[in-house]
Amino acid sequence: MAILELKNLNKTYSPTSIPVKDLSLTVRDDEFLTLLGPSGCGKSTTLRAIAGLDQPTRGQVLVDGHDVTRMRPGDRNMAMVFQSYALYPHMNAEANIAASLRLKQIDAGEIMGRVRAVSAKLGLDELLDRKPGQLSGGQRQRVALARALVRQPAVFLLDEPLSNLDALLREQVRAELKQIFEAQAAPVVYVTHDQTEAMTLRRRWRCYAMA
Repeated sequence: MAILELKNLNKTYSPTSIPVKDLSLTVRDDEFLTLLGPSGCGKSTTLRAIAGLDQPTRGQVLVDGHDVTRMRPGDRNMAMVFQSYALYPHMNAEANIAASLRLKQIDAGEIMGRVRAVSAKLGLDELLDRKPGQLSGGQRQRVALARALVRQPAVFLLDEPLSNLDALLREQVRAELKQIFEAQAAPVVYVTHDQTEAMTLRRRWRCYAMA
């Protein structure tokens, strides 16, 4: 359970390059916020500022009222799914999914239980022994999603996770995403430049158009 808040978030690179300007919004439990807009409008910059990968020029990022703006990414209890999947090529799918839990030195039995539960939900049981190079684009994306879900984070962040998939597979994975995140209580922020995708995922959720 968490509430994500942005207060007057600003990211300035130069007087003529301000991708994020005084952005304020709130994403509550069970809410799915889509950031929609063309390339260069500040969608991914906003997501990276929330995650702590980029520091805002000014403004605040709060989780449950606590200011996390200057906290390290690993201390924010957020999970991010990237456009490029960002899987470890030398690890099989099971090891990729469990990597963040092992870094936190969580009990091996609990890790196995979480991995098995998430892999069953995403249809990955028969693929856990395979390395990323042996998986299709859709399968690699499922592994990346499983790695985020298994962490049970306070906030989910997704940066155009379907853009590398072909049209048919994108539609299939989009439907799966909708089902998965409807079952999650945590706030979700989803970045896309695809209006159809934004409105399809939106349902009772919100879409924020960025210029």
